[in-house]
Amino acid sequence: MLKSVVLPGKMSALVAGHQRSRELDMDSMFFCIPQQAYLSVTTCKNLRERPVGKAPAGAPPKLIACEKCNMHPLVDMAKIPLVTLEAYLGGSKPKTVNLNSPKNKKLLAEVQPEVPAEVA
Repeated sequence: MLKSVVLPGKMSALVAGHQRSRELDMDSMFFCIPQQAYLSVTTCKNLRERPVGKAPAGAPPKLIACEKCNMHPLVDMAKIPLVTLEAYLGGSKPKTVNLNSPKNKKLLAEVQPEVPAEVA
């Protein structure tokens, strides 16, 4: 059983089968491929929590890019290149993650539920 302790401003990322955890600073910046923009981990989390489709009055709907995003499991597991907010504001940019690499495909396949094939 994996246990995780969440500290204020931090998110502990644990991967099944791994003993070690990697602290993920919520203000760390990464390059979001679906939005083609640099986002903080906090912003990514907040965008994912928006309602899909028609939102109640006063609530912004989920962005289309976020609805189709398959990158957020890698963000949650801290398996993407990150830079601190201070470094980002100083001009440093994080590298872009390769979603087609065998390692990342395997991680995404473990996390994403299998879609059953339709019976004809």
